[in-house]
Amino acid sequence: MAPDSRSLMGWDVHADEWQVVFSPRIPSVVKREARSLIESVASPAELAHWIFHPGGRKVLEAYAEALHLTAAQLEPATTTLSRCGNMSAATVSFVLDHVLGSPSFQAGPAVATAFGPGFSAEAVALELHRSHASERRSRSTWPTSLSSGSSRSCTPRGQREHCSPAARAE
Repeated sequence: MAPDSRSLMGWDVHADEWQVVFSPRIPSVVKREARSLIESVASPAELAHWIFHPGGRKVLEAYAEALHLTAAQLEPATTTLSRCGNMSAATVSFVLDHVLGSPSFQAGPAVATAFGPGFSAEAVALELHRSHASERRSRSTWPTSLSSGSSRSCTPRGQREHCSPAARAE
C-alpha cells in the first residue's frame, strides 16, 4: 500500500448505503509510486507492452508522466477506458485482451498493473507470445459491436453483461 493513502479509495459504509470514495489525489499518488511499482517487477526500458488498469484519464496521464510513455504505449488502456469505462481493477484484463487482439501484436515482455481500496497496487511481469494472440483472436471475445467501435458492451461473450454508463442510458 502506498504511504498515507488509506483514505484515497474505498467505501464509506453507512447503515443504509455504501458510498464509494475516490480522492482527487489518486493521480498524484500514481505519479509518485508508478516507477517504483513497475521497477519492482521489470525494467521499464525492456517492456514492449504496458497493461494498466485505466482508473481514469488523469490516472493514465499520471502513468505517462511518471514513466515517460507515449500515447501509443497508453493506447490499449486509453481505448479500453473509452469503450468500457473503469470497471474496477478487473479492467486490466480487458486491456490485456485488447493488446492480444491487436492485428499489430508483437510478442515481448509486458507489465500489468491494477490498484484498489486503501490505495493498494499490484504489478506483474508477463511475457506475451504469438500463441497468446492467436488464441485470443480465434476466441473473438469482444462483441462485434465493440470491434466496430461501439461502446455498447465490454463483456466477453458468455458472461454477464456489463455495459458502459452510456449504454445503460440507452
